[in-house]
Amino acid sequence: MQRAFTDGCRLGNDNAEVTKWLHRAESSVELWIVRLIMKKEKRPDLFRSLGRGWILIHLWRAQSKFKWWFESIDRVLRNHQDDISAIKLDEHSLAKYTRGYMCQSEIVFMMRGLVPNAFSPTICIMKLASDYVHKDKWGGQDVQKAIMTPMPTDAERQAHAWKVEKAGERKKKTRQRKAEAAMAAREAADKEAGERDATTFEQLLAEFKEEDAARAEGAGAEEGSEASGETSNPTFGDDPGF
Repeated sequence: MQRAFTDGCRLGNDNAEVTKWLHRAESSVELWIVRLIMKKEKRPDLFRSLGRGWILIHLWRAQSKFKWWFESIDRVLRNHQDDISAIKLDEHSLAKYTRGYMCQSEIVFMMRGLVPNAFSPTICIMKLASDYVHKDKWGGQDVQKAIMTPMPTDAERQAHAWKVEKAGERKKKTRQRKAEAAMAAREAADKEAGERDATTFEQLLAEFKEEDAARAEGAGAEEGSEASGETSNPTFGDDPGF
């Protein structure tokens, strides 16, 4: 990678040589990132589990340095519309880089800074070659089968993008149905709990009323008992001793 950038400093005005160098420099950075992903056994699987997205690269040629990171397709479409416009990707071309590439064997790279003072970044789809010496580290049998397939044509990518879009719509509808069913279940459970609480409250209120009535009845009986136990003053005229 360092040699590729060093060679770039000696280029003249030969367009063919410049194009060749640009491809070599771009490929050297992308290959370095792929090797870094392969450095640990489970890392390629973890990378693919991130789903569809782009690896973005910010390059500082003068220092031969760069940084890179991954962003999901949703995030790319939300935060990089200026870059997409600068690359002049229309809806048809954009689908190639969002839903048309093969996740198991291909990676989308968008690089900024390779060409000095250029506003427009570069974008490419890198496919692992069938004769790549480290391809076995990228994944298991299904992944290896994808690596061995030829590079898709634009028509094949368009067809694949359509399938991915339809699959996404089906998943979205399935998630929506599950969410609606879960919400209906929660509402039914809340209604049942509310009815149960209301019944319990009515029972408790009835018990309170019965207790109040019993206390009132007991108090009345006690007052009646006290009244019946009173004695009248004696009438002295009735006493035979007088």
